Amino acid sequence: MISTFNLLTNRYYFSAGMIRSGSTLLYNILRIILQMKYNGNISCGWIDDYDKLEKNRRYLIKTHSINRKLVFGAEHIFYTYRDIRECLLSFKIRFGTEPTKALCDSQIN
Repeated sequence: MISTFNLLTNRYYFSAGMIRSGSTLLYNILRIILQMKYNGNISCGWIDDYDKLEKNRRYLIKTHSINRKLVFGAEHIFYTYRDIRECLLSFKIRFGTEPTKALCDSQIN
């Protein structure tokens, strides 16, 4: 999937952030602003669905972890941060389950 990013000719905006940190709110705000700026001429979606997005020259991609390779090709990267303890408590409240160690590690590495 990452290999299909055309970093030379397309513009990529990334909305990234820790889980339960407000990353979806940030993504939705950016989506509205960029759609207004480019008169709807931007494709928006989750990184795992990139290949399914309408082909375009501009993309807003949401992710919880950004690949270092993509950093250098990004027009802008917007990132949300929240105290890890608050993220994990929010996760527990929202999903009714204890976060795993792997989840914790993925948010701080």
